[in-house]
Amino acid sequence: MSIKETFNQIFMLSFLKHIFVHFLLMISTGVALSACYSFGPKSTQLNNRTAQSQKSELKNYISLDLEYTPYKNLLEKLNLTLKTQLKNRGEAHITVITPPEFNELIKSVDATLIHDEWSNWTKKSFKNLCLGVGQIIENAQTLQTYYIVVESSDLILFRQYLKEKYNAVHFKAELYYPHITIGFTDRDLHFEQGVIKNLKSCPSNLQKVMHK
Repeated sequence: MSIKETFNQIFMLSFLKHIFVHFLLMISTGVALSACYSFGPKSTQLNNRTAQSQKSELKNYISLDLEYTPYKNLLEKLNLTLKTQLKNRGEAHITVITPPEFNELIKSVDATLIHDEWSNWTKKSFKNLCLGVGQIIENAQTLQTYYIVVESSDLILFRQYLKEKYNAVHFKAELYYPHITIGFTDRDLHFEQGVIKNLKSCPSNLQKVMHK
C-alpha cells in the first residue's frame, strides 16, 4: 500500500468519525430541547389548569346587578327617618338564584351552564313594589333588614326554565321572593331564617320614605 493510499484511508476514517460525533451531538441536543420545550403535554396541563381556575371563580349564585345610586339615596333617606345608620353592602342587586338553590341546581346541571343560561337570558325587567322590613329575635336582640319588594315575571320564568330544561326536580322555582336589600342592623336576613320578603312585610309608615 502506497503512502498516498494510507493517507486517504486515515483521512476517510477521520471524516467519518467527525460525522458520527456531529450526529450524536444533534441527537442529544434534540432530546434536551424536547425535555425543555415539550409543547403538547404542558400546553394541555396549562389549559386544564386555566379551565379549572375559571370554573372555581364562578359565583355560587345568580344575581341581576343594578345601578347603585338610587338605592343609596333611599338608604340615606331611610337612615334619616329611622335616626340610625344601617349597615349595607355598597351595591344593589336582585338575587335570582340563591346559594342554597344553586347548590341544588348543580346536581342536575353544570355551574358554567347555569351562568351561560343567565348571560343569554334577555328578559330581565322588574318593578319595585314597596319598602319592606323583616326581623328576627336573636340572643335577646332584634335584628332587622330593610329591602324593596320586587315583582318580576321575567325572573320567575328564568327559574322555571332552568328547572324544566335540566329536570331539576328538587329545585323549587316557584318559591321565590325577589327583593333588593337596602340595609340592615347587623346582617341581612333571609327566607331560611323565617323572613319572607313580600307585600305583607311592607308597613304603611315606611312607604312615604320610598316616595320622598
